[in-house]
Amino acid sequence: MDYARSLLEELMNPYEQSSRKSFTDDDVCKDYLVDFCPNDLFVNTKADLGPCRKVHDDRLKKDYQESKAKNRYPYEDSFASTLRLLINDLERKMRRAQEKLDAAFPEDALHSKKAEAEEKSVIIDEKIKSLLALAESAGEEGRITEAKIYTNQIELLQSELEKLKNGVPTATDDGSKHMEVCSICGALLVPGDEQKRLEAHITGKMHTGYARIRNALEEMKVGFVC
Repeated sequence: MDYARSLLEELMNPYEQSSRKSFTDDDVCKDYLVDFCPNDLFVNTKADLGPCRKVHDDRLKKDYQESKAKNRYPYEDSFASTLRLLINDLERKMRRAQEKLDAAFPEDALHSKKAEAEEKSVIIDEKIKSLLALAESAGEEGRITEAKIYTNQIELLQSELEKLKNGVPTATDDGSKHMEVCSICGALLVPGDEQKRLEAHITGKMHTGYARIRNALEEMKVGFVC
């Protein structure tokens, strides 16, 4: 009987500790209270921030969100600052990546063949149509973040299409493809790449993670200071 009681107390201990906690406790993750913890976004990727050592508790999040004294706490400002630092660091990496691309593909070494440009335009136009369908479907089903990700990728392809129509070269003399830096996560992309790779990119942890951070900052109307 004592053993059974001891076992039950051991199993219930985490829940009892949680019920006694307050969202103001030092060991509670304040970012999670506001919206989400950035450490959860990039697990097992090159942007992995490591595990969060603080408590993530939905009951405490609800307590905070419903608290009448919510505005007294600086948690949202701290959350925004954390996200802004992550984006600022990413933007710096994106600029360096773009500089390397510009050095590897100098403007005077690029050329554009009419037939090749027309073929690429058709491929890109088809991918835009496919992404539009995915974005509409996501929007109708209430998957707003995913719809925004598709929209951002569509804008990227539309920009490439505009360059082709205006005769801007996108290939080197040896036929190499001019890569681009993704405006959301900084990954290197090949314009007009096959659909499976495109979908794998926009649904990957890196892209969706940074998209979520950017969307959160946009919703809080926080500007980036790079």
